[in-house]
Amino acid sequence: MAALGNTALGRHSLLTMWTPVAGTAAATVHVPGGHVTLLDQRAQRAGVERKVLTATGPAGEPAPASPIGCATTRPTSSSTVSIGLGHLRVHQIGADLVDRVADELDGLSRFDLAVVHLDLPISDPAAARSIDELESLGFFWAAWLPCFTQEGDA
Repeated sequence: MAALGNTALGRHSLLTMWTPVAGTAAATVHVPGGHVTLLDQRAQRAGVERKVLTATGPAGEPAPASPIGCATTRPTSSSTVSIGLGHLRVHQIGADLVDRVADELDGLSRFDLAVVHLDLPISDPAAARSIDELESLGFFWAAWLPCFTQEGDA
C-alpha cells in the first residue's frame, strides 16, 4: 500500500479481504441480474456454496416472497470522522428503504465524510430490487462479504 499514490481527488477504492476461520454454511443470496455472474464466480473461487437469485429468481421464475412492504427498514449508522468514514448497515429491508437510508445519509452529512459504506443483507429476497434502488442515492456495488453480519452475507 505504501507504493500507491494517495490523493484526495476522485473516487477511492475499497479493498476487501475475506478469510474464513470456520466453515461457511451454504446460503441463498439475492442480487440484481447484472451482478449474478460476478457473485457466482466469486463464490466458486472462494469455495463458498451460494445459490444466487435475482429479483425474478433463477431462469425467470418468480422470486420468493419478500418482506418488503410488510416491515420497516432497520438501519444503524456510525462514523469515524478522523478518517472520513461513515458506515450504514441495514438489518432489515422494508418498503421505506430508500427514504430511511437517505435520512441516515443526511444525518451523516454534518461530519463531512469522504465515503459512506452501506451493508445490505443480501440473504433477504428484497435485496435484489433494493440494490438498484440505492444507486439513486449514489451507492454502487463494491464488495460481497460472506457471513459478514448476523443476517448473513452483505
